[in-house]
Amino acid sequence: MSTQTNSYVIAPPPQAILAVAGTRPVPGRISFTICDWFGQHHPSAMSRADLVGHLTTLIRRQLTGTRVTDPSNASFMGLYETTTQGTWSDDLCAAVGISKNKLPDVLPADQIAGHVMKTNTWGLTPGTPVLTGLVDTSAAMILAGAKVGQLVHVS
Repeated sequence: MSTQTNSYVIAPPPQAILAVAGTRPVPGRISFTICDWFGQHHPSAMSRADLVGHLTTLIRRQLTGTRVTDPSNASFMGLYETTTQGTWSDDLCAAVGISKNKLPDVLPADQIAGHVMKTNTWGLTPGTPVLTGLVDTSAAMILAGAKVGQLVHVS
């Protein structure tokens, strides 16, 4: 079964994605829809990709050589089992035709993702530890002292 959203067909239905990923597959906002679109319209580009993630994933890789993201960025991919803090969802990855080996490892935000490599374009000192990090809203929730299950409105 598929659902039509703004001229974009999403399968599985958004409710099924929400139950696993904790987010709705809004075209252009959640990577699930972008990966699916590229898979449909530019399959050769997706097949050549060796890593699929967000800008922070690319920057960490360029700095440290690691393939790492944090749970908050993973949740915005729409392919991560956010509701259980599990791993990349087999079902959601299959729905967009993406191999899990193209996705970064998910590490806790406060864990060291790697160390700055000898050669880097930013002029950073080689060996400097780089934290995995997290997205701005997650950081704001921590700063606000939010507890698990508490809703915080950030505007």
